[in-house]
Amino acid sequence: MTGVEFRILGSLEVVSGGDPLPLGGPQQRALLALLVLHANEPVNRDRLIDEIWGDSPPRTAPISLNGYVSKLRKVLSNGSGAVVETRPAGYALVVEPEQLDVNQFERLVAKAREARTNGRPEDAHTMLTAALELWRGPPLGDLTFAPFAQAEIARLEERRLVALEERIDADLALGRHDDLVGELETLVDRHPLRERLRAQLMLALYRSGRQAEALHVFRETREALIENLGIEPGVPLQHLERGILNHDPSLEPPPGPERTDRTRDSRRQRLILTVALLTTLLIAGSVTAAVWSHSRSSQSASAMPPHSLVEIDPRTDALTRIPMDWTPSALGLDANTVWAIDRDSQILAGVDLRTNRPQLVGLGVTPTSVSVGKDGAVWLLSSEQGVVLQIEPQTGTRRSKNHLPLVPASSTSAGDPTGIAAGAHAIWVEDGSALTRIDPATHRVRRRLVLGGEITGIAVGLGSVWMTRGTPATLLRIDPRTMEITRIPIAQRRGPTQPFPIGLAIGSDAVWVLNGNTGTVTRIDPRLDAVATTGPRVSLNATRIAAGAGAVWVADAAGNAVLRVDPATNRVVRAIPVGGTPKALVLDKSRVWVAVDST
Repeated sequence: MTGVEFRILGSLEVVSGGDPLPLGGPQQRALLALLVLHANEPVNRDRLIDEIWGDSPPRTAPISLNGYVSKLRKVLSNGSGAVVETRPAGYALVVEPEQLDVNQFERLVAKAREARTNGRPEDAHTMLTAALELWRGPPLGDLTFAPFAQAEIARLEERRLVALEERIDADLALGRHDDLVGELETLVDRHPLRERLRAQLMLALYRSGRQAEALHVFRETREALIENLGIEPGVPLQHLERGILNHDPSLEPPPGPERTDRTRDSRRQRLILTVALLTTLLIAGSVTAAVWSHSRSSQSASAMPPHSLVEIDPRTDALTRIPMDWTPSALGLDANTVWAIDRDSQILAGVDLRTNRPQLVGLGVTPTSVSVGKDGAVWLLSSEQGVVLQIEPQTGTRRSKNHLPLVPASSTSAGDPTGIAAGAHAIWVEDGSALTRIDPATHRVRRRLVLGGEITGIAVGLGSVWMTRGTPATLLRIDPRTMEITRIPIAQRRGPTQPFPIGLAIGSDAVWVLNGNTGTVTRIDPRLDAVATTGPRVSLNATRIAAGAGAVWVADAAGNAVLRVDPATNRVVRAIPVGGTPKALVLDKSRVWVAVDST
């Protein structure tokens, strides 16, 4: 098994000869994760059952556990015998330390600390960089909801952040303060109550000749700590502020090559001792915060992080933001959670609106769209793999997986041409030219309706399923009981200037269609099955639409804003800047959420 590597610094993976091994379903993966977390230690069978199935395991749990162990042995044997051993107290995964990526990470960090202690910051930087490159994403990213993984995930996240801070210390010791400012500003925005990062940003700014900005960071830190925790900054930060005010020579950057060796060595040792003392004090007295933070819109748009979720208060148009590591491509919403998908990382993130903390679920497929059902279940569509997933919101486990004969979506639409909509009694999927109905109870496909043309949007509401078609511009109304179709023309004339629908929303007793090429919004009267009005152009690059909270909301990529449209007049009454390009939009009766990319 020397060629096999177990990875938990990201989604759970086992790699042999560079190729990932098949690890089975969620419960088998949970078993492997438990054994990896207790590598070379026996784990009691009863504990395994409790951790995998919870408080109410099925009567067949012991038999299922035996089956999972047997399957793992076959997968992991690789011709060298079983690595999951049966012990009197349970089962144990027998591995060499170097086969675990977390052990590789810890070893590199330890060597980096030794190098820094011995005055070799360049070596420390190299080893810490290598350690951080082992990370592929959030630790155990596909088991975030598993209770047994919570403590280890939190510990690993903290270890990763500490290693990142130590790499920054090494860079400061090497005089790379100019290059660090941007990175530190982003990190401080994500971890606003972490004093060590604040101190590093202050030092980098001061060394870059930006004393006033360094002192401003201290004032911001003090305000944040008092507002959120009711405490003053720690002694190290206060000493650093006084050092900046007094131009303490120990805070100066490393000397350049033109200095003599004696001066260089002396200053280098003093710098190393200063950074080491500051680091030690900060580790002892630092206050850590959640990975995602909550701050108010009094900050300017330029202060927005590269990626964020922004909440708009419909009553005041005030903004609240949650910094993120990536920009969601689609959003879903239930009573307490915003659900966001990341196509590139194949991740579903559930952001708890009460705590603003994320829970990440590894999907194993590329998600296209997300919708939340009445029961809170989360439904995901992967048009590339032709898969529909149902996710249990409390545990993050997968309830079902349906394979559908989806047609590749067209790339001509500026919106999202492939979607999923969860109704009260059915899940509806459109994939470009057809509509599929899935029974949420049995997870079976009940009916598939071929519509023809290019379908560009789907929504459920007002007792019907609604879909838009691009050419000719048409709104389709489908009776969910009989599957009877009513076609509502959006434009009477065809031609190069006719509207091309790219978005669909239901609210204020109407159906709203966003037309991408003309930048207009069309209101459909569901009582008459006819166009009520099409307003004037609202944007040069409108990409998303939602309705509710007393208005119609349009994502304006050209103006980096969300437009508030009066449903009575169909005209824009306010443009709300969001500090970046709005990528996704979702709302309920009292909240508007938009995913923003500020890069």
